[in-house]
Amino acid sequence: MESRKNKEFKSLKGRVFELQKDLELFRQFTVMYNTIEWKNGADFAPEYLLSLPEV
Repeated sequence: MESRKNKEFKSLKGRVFELQKDLELFRQFTVMYNTIEWKNGADFAPEYLLSLPEV
């Protein structure tokens, strides 16, 4: 059974989130301004992160 967390990340669309297909690139994030971001400019709004279930 697929976890909700995996479903959340699979729903990300657009070229900026192509990095989710490469786990090594996906792991290369930085924490900045209460969110996480990647070198290619992808980031999550803090509100989105707060809406995710705790794991």
